[in-house]
Amino acid sequence: GQLSEASFYQTEAEFEPGTYGVYSTLLNLYWNDQYIRIDIWPDDDAVPPNNNTEDLENFNWTPTNGGNSEHIWTQSYVGIARANALIEQLPLATRFADDANKPRFEGEARFLRAYFYFLLATHYERPPLTLEVIEGSVENARLPLSEPGEVWDAIIADLVFAQENLPDDFGDEKGRANANTATALLGKVYLYRAQWENTATFYANAITEFEKLIGKYSLDAYGDNFSAFEENNGESIFEIQFVFGSGDNTWLSTDF
Repeated sequence: GQLSEASFYQTEAEFEPGTYGVYSTLLNLYWNDQYIRIDIWPDDDAVPPNNNTEDLENFNWTPTNGGNSEHIWTQSYVGIARANALIEQLPLATRFADDANKPRFEGEARFLRAYFYFLLATHYERPPLTLEVIEGSVENARLPLSEPGEVWDAIIADLVFAQENLPDDFGDEKGRANANTATALLGKVYLYRAQWENTATFYANAITEFEKLIGKYSLDAYGDNFSAFEENNGESIFEIQFVFGSGDNTWLSTDF
């Protein structure tokens, strides 16, 4: 018979590739330079080829350059949908060797969902919020904009859960979110929200989270952070894992 979410997601061995599927969406953000165009060109780190001036460089997102500005929106919701599917199936899985492993899978999925919503909130302010699998007619996916602060509340709730249920380290499994990763992103979320909402409490919350990370990371040589040969170094809190020299076609997404 055919696999479905309900029939596939039953054991730890099946939730592992499901989790990798959520992570793989991070790679899709970068194919064909899409993320670079929308997130790096507007800053001072890079310029368009041949020193040209483009609308995106000047924070001018229009329908004519929508393919670039739409990319973060589209891929973030792909990742959110995958995370929602995994989270929804966890309570229904009946063949886990140890049910105590379920919170770890949920923690990773909720961290990634929070990460994608953070991208959406910082780029689009009030993106539609969905924490459940959307089924049925496409009309069910036509959601209204979220209320002010609603997405930030959901992000914080997901990161607190991840912080409390993920291990401090995954050992040699580089690129996986752990409790410290969740703490770092939670501090960043509080900092962004404090600035935009002008709320002193969120500044204090950010300080509290960042102080938890003192002594857990080290400052490496500055240039190492830009070297393909020094990835996942002592400064690394969370890195999207690309394979150097793999021959992968970066003009195509990982879902091609």
